Amino acid sequence: MVQHRSESGPNCRLAPWFPVREPFPRWASSDKGFGAFNWSGYSNRQVDALLERAFASVDEKRREALARDAMRLAMRDHAVIALHHQVATWAMRKPLAYAPRTDEFTLAHQIREK
Repeated sequence: MVQHRSESGPNCRLAPWFPVREPFPRWASSDKGFGAFNWSGYSNRQVDALLERAFASVDEKRREALARDAMRLAMRDHAVIALHHQVATWAMRKPLAYAPRTDEFTLAHQIREK
C-alpha cells in the first residue's frame, strides 16, 4: 500500500535529483530510520524491503540491482516526478584529467595529470 502524507491536499516539492546509487534517503520510509530526506512522507513496504536488502548486501552489483528495483517501484508510484535533468560539464587542458563527482563538487586535489 502506498501512503502519502498530506494535511491539506497533494504535496509538491522541488528537490535535487540523486543518481541511482543514492536512492535510499529519498524513497525510504522515515519510520525505518533511514529516510531522513523523505519530506513528502512517501511509504511503500515493497520499496522499503528492497532497500533493506540493498543495505544488507556487500555485493556492489547486487546492491545496485536492488536499488534500481526500488527506484522502478517508487517511480511507478509517482513518488518523484523528474522535472529537470542536470547536465554538468568540466573542461581541462590536455595534460589534466578530472573524474566528475555525482554531487558536482569540483575538488582541486582530485585533478590529475594524464
